[in-house]
This record gives sequence, structure tokens and C-alpha cells, in this order.
Amino acid sequence: MEKNIKIGHASPVPIGDVTGPPQSGWVWYLPHFGVYHPKKPTQIKVVFDSSGEYEGVSLNGELISGPDLMNSLLGVLF
Repeated sequence: MEKNIKIGHASPVPIGDVTGPPQSGWVWYLPHFGVYHPKKPTQIKVVFDSSGEYEGVSLNGELISGPDLMNSLLGVLF
């Protein structure tokens, strides 16, 4: 997380701000957890859980999906 904070992709939550919205408006705290690779036991990868719900709402549920850009298998075979 230190790397993400250093490059500006994340910021630490000030103590006391987790109980409600800050003065500037509503925010969404993205849940995250660490995953270790068996071959790299000293390194941890941060994984963000965009499907994590709070009161029935998740970030994935609020995002608008775009068009499907994948070619269909049937179209590729033809």
C-alpha cells in the first residue's frame, strides 16, 4: 500500500473519517486484501474487491458496462 500511496493512487483514511461522509461529500472506501504467491512468499499483491457490497450497493453494480468487444467464437470459426 505504501507504493500506491506514494504514487497517488490511494490515500490513508484519517482516523475518525470512517464513521460517516467527510465534509466535502460522499466517498466510497474500496475494500482490499493481500494475496501471496507461493513462489514469491516475501511479496504481497494488493487485490481490490469492487464487488464488495455495503447496504446492497457495490462499485461494480454502479458502473455502466460498455459494448462487448470480444469476437464471438462462432464468428472466428466461420
